Amino acid sequence: MALTATPTNGPPQEIGPNQKWPDVEAMNEKCPKTEWRKYFDQPVGPYQRQSIVYLRDPYTWAIYTWPASNPSSLSCVSDLTEQTRWNRAATKEKAAHPVIRLTSRLWSKKWGTPGPYYTILTWVAWNETASWSWSLRQQSSGRRPHKSR
Repeated sequence: MALTATPTNGPPQEIGPNQKWPDVEAMNEKCPKTEWRKYFDQPVGPYQRQSIVYLRDPYTWAIYTWPASNPSSLSCVSDLTEQTRWNRAATKEKAAHPVIRLTSRLWSKKWGTPGPYYTILTWVAWNETASWSWSLRQQSSGRRPHKSR
C-alpha cells in the first residue's frame, strides 16, 4: 500500500502490511489549495490512498502492476487480500498465491456502474524445487456478495 502525493510534496509514503491508513483528509486540509487539482470539476487534495497489486504470469514470469486508487478498485484489492489471508490460514500454506482473472461486479446500484473484481480460479504455491505446484484447492465458481462500504 502507498500514500501518493503530487511531486511537489515528495515521494510517496509506503504503508506496510497491517498498518492503518493515515488521515488523508486531514493531511489534504493542511496543504495549500494551490497544490490541489481538479478531478471531474471537483477540487481534490494532493494526497490519496493507493494500493498496488503485483501480478506475475506463471508461464512467462512477466510482472505487471495494477495501481488501485478509487473506492471500487481499493475494495477489489482489499477483497483479494482478505481471501488470500483466509486461504493461507486455512491451508497452512504460507506460499499460496491466487491465480486470478480480472472481472467486474456491480459497484453502484444507483448508477449501474461496474467495479473491478478479481475472480480466483485456483491456488498455486512456490515449492522448494523452484517450481509452481498447481491446484492447492479449487476455488468455487460462485462470487462473493457485494459488501457495502
